[in-house]
Amino acid sequence: MTVELPRRPTGPARRTVRPDPRRPYADPMAAPRRPAPKTYTTSWPDKHATDPAADAIRLTVLALLAATKGRSIRDVAREVGVNHGSLARLVSGDAWPDARTIALIESGLKQSIWPLTRPSGTHTQRPNK
Repeated sequence: MTVELPRRPTGPARRTVRPDPRRPYADPMAAPRRPAPKTYTTSWPDKHATDPAADAIRLTVLALLAATKGRSIRDVAREVGVNHGSLARLVSGDAWPDARTIALIESGLKQSIWPLTRPSGTHTQRPNK
């Protein structure tokens, strides 16, 4: 006994989905992806970023690198309870960290890594203790 499965239409009868200009995203539940923090600077994490949020992440990465004292990403991730891939993407400037990630890192290292915000709206690194 042979069972025939329905076939997908082909050719002109096939329905083409066109983007709706009233809907800014293809998937209504998905938000647009932001450019990675490292795209806002010419040399990550050494030079200032043109975006204030990206610059805050850059300063966070510098503080994290100073606090880890040359240990491997995997060792630090294991110590603070964060996935090593997430930590590697943060350090390389390929990802925006969420608040939980920053909180776990600060709690695990017992040190604040988030930069201070000046009254002018710019960020500065916290002084070393």
